[in-house]
Amino acid sequence: MEDSLFPGGELPAPETRRRRGLIQAVAAASLVASIAYLTWRAGYTLGTDLWLSVPLWLLELYAVVGLGLYAFSLWDLDRQPVPAPVKTTSLRVGVLIATYNEPQEILFPTVAAAVALAPAHETYVLDDGQRIWVRAMAESLGAHYMTRPERTHAKAGSLNSALGRLDLDVVAVLDADHIASAGFLTQTLGYFEDPRVAVVQTPQDFYNLDSFENASNRSWFWRYRRSIPFNEQRLFYRAIQPGKNRWAAAFWCGTNAAVRVSALRQIGASPRKRSLKT
Repeated sequence: MEDSLFPGGELPAPETRRRRGLIQAVAAASLVASIAYLTWRAGYTLGTDLWLSVPLWLLELYAVVGLGLYAFSLWDLDRQPVPAPVKTTSLRVGVLIATYNEPQEILFPTVAAAVALAPAHETYVLDDGQRIWVRAMAESLGAHYMTRPERTHAKAGSLNSALGRLDLDVVAVLDADHIASAGFLTQTLGYFEDPRVAVVQTPQDFYNLDSFENASNRSWFWRYRRSIPFNEQRLFYRAIQPGKNRWAAAFWCGTNAAVRVSALRQIGASPRKRSLKT
């Protein structure tokens, strides 16, 4: 999403033709050099101790194949055309928040941010913990409270149960500790004007920057390169997922995504059985 609250959290700007060409040339040169090296290794260095040298050569081959697949996947990261933000929609939209035992200080900001999203939608708190205070909190914030007598299949079972009770066109799924930014729905719903789109996955960032994964930001190197904070989520959501999207292979990560309900029905999600009862 574009309205990230974190420096460097927005999606990268499209690459210039010169920059993309340079990166592709370096990737191609690396593959050519790696293949030449493996050829030389196979022809001149394996020697007589094949039981040791051949496995080592195969490990190097594995690394080169991985490099080739990585280069192929990330060959062009330019984004597809981005639809304009949606101010109103005819789609029936629901935000689903599955929870089990998260404390109030975690769950409250997630539900509050979800209720405040535009455009018009309904927010549903799916509580497998059957906690009275969660019902009171949800209702006080303007969200619906839902629970179920059994707790089978954990989060997936909770979402499936809700899908069987709701009549919606699009569901946005958030984990209990994922606070949606203001543009979460306005910037994702426009994609569903294309009937081929089943899921729109958005990136995520950490707000607890003192975590282990962000510890390198405090090292001397990252103080020097402060403009590019490191975390694995950035690599996945800003590079790997866009690369997969180029091949229509990006996937739903289970949270901070919007999903077309009819697509879920086609792969076996619970059909709608009855009206909502809270």
